[in-house]
Amino acid sequence: AIEAITARTSQAYHDDMADPDLCGIVPVDEAAHPCKRIEVEFSDGASDLALIDLAVLEGDHPGSLLAFDPEQLRHLVLTRGEPAAVGTSPIGGLLEPVTRDDDCGVQVTCTAPGGGGQPLLVAISPGLYRTAYVREARRLPLGEWTQLQGPGVVAFDGDRQRQLGRRESLRARVVRDGPRVIRVAATLAAAAQRAAFSRRPPWHDNVSGGFDCC
Repeated sequence: AIEAITARTSQAYHDDMADPDLCGIVPVDEAAHPCKRIEVEFSDGASDLALIDLAVLEGDHPGSLLAFDPEQLRHLVLTRGEPAAVGTSPIGGLLEPVTRDDDCGVQVTCTAPGGGGQPLLVAISPGLYRTAYVREARRLPLGEWTQLQGPGVVAFDGDRQRQLGRRESLRARVVRDGPRVIRVAATLAAAAQRAAFSRRPPWHDNVSGGFDCC
């Protein structure tokens, strides 16, 4: 059977905005595949993770709930870079598009305005465009560690959690051992091939007199 997945980060878990609460006879390995995640290790031995993006923002502060300012972005590691998305993902996606299925991530290095980075206009939220200044963007192979230097606030999937000093650094890599993502369309097709929806008893709910479907 396929079990429902509860998403903390909806981008990582939801497949094309479809409802992932499915049950059936399709094996889990066929219906759901591990997603990518970002492993993070600090020089003091602490560790953390992100499912979509890891960012270092200079001039921000931990706990801020404001929308991020691309001009403060210095380092960015993404599990997927999607040109049609909003937020940090298009910063990588407009330069090095990477899907959830690609066995790599995206690493982007940015500067302050006037710091030599090339301007890139991105949608940081629906209808809101701002400019990031990109020095370099590259595909980051799975498992390859990369070093990110402070100063700045480290944000995991948008949550600004830790201050990184000017002489401090962290290392990060993209791996594919995150939570499983249910592929809804493929799962339903596989279930249909197994005649999972044929010759089933009628569905009863509150409208038709109470639940007795299971």
